[in-house]
Amino acid sequence: MGSKGNSSSNVHLSLAEVLGGEKTEIKTAGPRSVKFIVRSKNRSQSSENVNKKFKQKGIRSETIRTNDSSFPATFVKLDDKTTLTVIYKPMSDEKVSTDLAESAQAVYASMAMNVLKRDIKNNDLIDKNFKKSMKSSFTTEGIEKIMSKLNDEWIDSSMRGANALRQKYRNSSFEFHKGSKEVNIIKDAFLKIKKKEGLSIDINKWSPADIYLIKKGFDPSVLKEENTIRGLNALMYKLLIEEKLIGVSLKKISGTPSISNINFPKDKDTSTFEYGRMTSPPESTSGYIEMKKGSKNMKINFRNFTASGGFSGEVIIPGASARHGKISHGPINDVLKQYGLKQIPSNPESRAIAVKNSKQDAEYMAQQMASLGFIQQSQIKGTVSMIMAKDVNYRHSKYLTMKLFEILKKLNSEQMSNISEDFYRYAGSQIKGVSGPHIKLQ
Repeated sequence: MGSKGNSSSNVHLSLAEVLGGEKTEIKTAGPRSVKFIVRSKNRSQSSENVNKKFKQKGIRSETIRTNDSSFPATFVKLDDKTTLTVIYKPMSDEKVSTDLAESAQAVYASMAMNVLKRDIKNNDLIDKNFKKSMKSSFTTEGIEKIMSKLNDEWIDSSMRGANALRQKYRNSSFEFHKGSKEVNIIKDAFLKIKKKEGLSIDINKWSPADIYLIKKGFDPSVLKEENTIRGLNALMYKLLIEEKLIGVSLKKISGTPSISNINFPKDKDTSTFEYGRMTSPPESTSGYIEMKKGSKNMKINFRNFTASGGFSGEVIIPGASARHGKISHGPINDVLKQYGLKQIPSNPESRAIAVKNSKQDAEYMAQQMASLGFIQQSQIKGTVSMIMAKDVNYRHSKYLTMKLFEILKKLNSEQMSNISEDFYRYAGSQIKGVSGPHIKLQ
């Protein structure tokens, strides 16, 4: 009788029978409870196999939610009062590449909208559904990586995003594109106009769409007929409203998904931008423009973002889960130029100054900090010594920050509000008259 029901031997023998080919690992093992992880390409199938085997062997179990995985676990209370929890995890916990995350969102959306035609759940993530989904998905990553290399967070995000898109476009029939020849047609249409009109913006500042929803049978080559950015954006808006071609910008989703309309001509953003102040802690490589958009506080963090430079401004909204875009070195100068202002030095020029590490340049930075109120006049000498003792990246970043702030400090509050708005809109791909319409899924 000891090998029947919820005896320890019956439970462990049953698991060995059904999980013999699966990768398993102990998560925790105490005197009263054991948790172990089953890693599987198909968690639904593994869970089904375990529960089916337990039923055959007369083992009483229940399905529970744990903090260890978004996928339901199997919980067993053994006859000796100890407990065993089987946690089902994806094959990998590794960081997911942007390319894989975007490809996965396209495939999951195809599963919800074209294959199952309903909201998808964890137990829908099985081989046959993925294979059917690929018939209307055109992605840069293949089905095997999408099925086995997503971690728990991205599986959950992809399901949430797919269901949100299905809710919004439940009556439409789409193919889902990431890096396909159709996407290249869209890019080429923009690049042709960029060259003709002499635009300096990167394609991602025209449209940061990560995937495109394209109506089955629709040919985006019609975009090639447009010759102006205004005409291209008008056509992109028309096709989006007609649900023939929809660019989707993606962010990882951890809560309730939201879909926002970005750069729609009929959706006027009446929020005002109000400049607050500039700050730059002496020890930091960063300088900040603080401002408000309507009632929402935000700031732009200007600094080097790579070891060799990469001076950019990144929009930060306190409390938000994601960053809100960057404006890089060249476009910062483009905005300054539009206001008739001097431009900040190039990356090579400013890098050479940082490498040289002269006392004269350190004094310049310290004096600018004092003139902007970041340090007291009495602190200039000590700050000069501090700057010269810092590494090249600090001096490089701080020098460009002080050059930018030296230019901006001459503007009045209204002018600063206007230029701050332009920095913000460029970073968020919402440049008036230039950036194209799309939706943001987050």
